Amino acid sequence: MQQFQKNDFENRRFDKIGFWLNPTYSWEYTDVVWILRFAQSRLADESYENCADFGLKLTWQLQKLQLGVEGLIRAMETDLPDHRLVALFSYPILENTNLNFTFGKGFDKNPSVQEGDFLALLGATVSFGDYLQFH
Repeated sequence: MQQFQKNDFENRRFDKIGFWLNPTYSWEYTDVVWILRFAQSRLADESYENCADFGLKLTWQLQKLQLGVEGLIRAMETDLPDHRLVALFSYPILENTNLNFTFGKGFDKNPSVQEGDFLALLGATVSFGDYLQFH
């Protein structure tokens, strides 16, 4: 993630970088996705924090509606492990576009959350072709 401080393109810096691997096993109407993610974030004091997420996502296709559950454990260098457990809903609204809704328990140690850990996200996935997907 690149940040432009004071809305100036000359004042740019990378605050977050990461990669992930999601091996998937599918059969009939069910998918099992293993989630492996690594991220490095730059903190306000210019130090860096590394974290790794490990988890599993199960999804079921019911006609057009896709239902799922996802559980993750986040391991961090500077703190005890954290976890997230969410329900997932996805519904096609156009040929290559899905509306997604996620809710449940988010990570407790998320710096952007002041109190509580309830998570609710609404978004869209646009697909280009059969294999490329951008979230």
